[in-house]
Amino acid sequence: MKKLLTWVLTLIFTISLCGCATEENKESDKLQVYTSFYAMYDFAKQICGDKADIHILCPTGQEPHDYEPTPKDIARLSSADIFVYNSMGMEHWADSVIETLDGSDVICVNTTYNAPFIIDNNDPHVWLNPKNAFSQMAAIYDAVIAVDPDNMEYYNDNLENCRNKIGNLMNDYNKAVKNFKSQDIVVSHAAYGNLCHAFGLNQVPINGID
Repeated sequence: MKKLLTWVLTLIFTISLCGCATEENKESDKLQVYTSFYAMYDFAKQICGDKADIHILCPTGQEPHDYEPTPKDIARLSSADIFVYNSMGMEHWADSVIETLDGSDVICVNTTYNAPFIIDNNDPHVWLNPKNAFSQMAAIYDAVIAVDPDNMEYYNDNLENCRNKIGNLMNDYNKAVKNFKSQDIVVSHAAYGNLCHAFGLNQVPINGID
């Protein structure tokens, strides 16, 4: 139960926080991977490990919904190898950024393009269903091995490790849900539809989707 609670809190924090401060580009032989906000940063880190420098565009304490990239951000992003984003309206600015990058060598990864268990196109928090989270990691993996095929085995091992973690998390959730007295969970806003769908729960939001 303690392990499950830790995972739940981590997932909640990825909704309300954008994560670490953006790092400055440094001279490095590693892959340069830019991510839109913290959840995407974490997924990229899980796959890339120490083979890439992972950066976050959205500054600390700012919602990815509200963030607006600066000219400096765009300039830094143009030197990236990969740009990872969630899509589905989570980053309203992503389309314009990608258009700016058109013609560059930056690979833009829409991680929800093939996510298998999206139940509501108005709710972009798809990674809260662990199966979607793994699909997003797999999308990052596909992009990374395209840029760095020499380290494919390393990235594949990381992906398989993520698969095992996701499987364990699913088991922990299913065991915990069996002990719930009610399938209703009260949430601050309606961002947990994908999570609830995965485990037969029903969210009762105080506010709407955010």
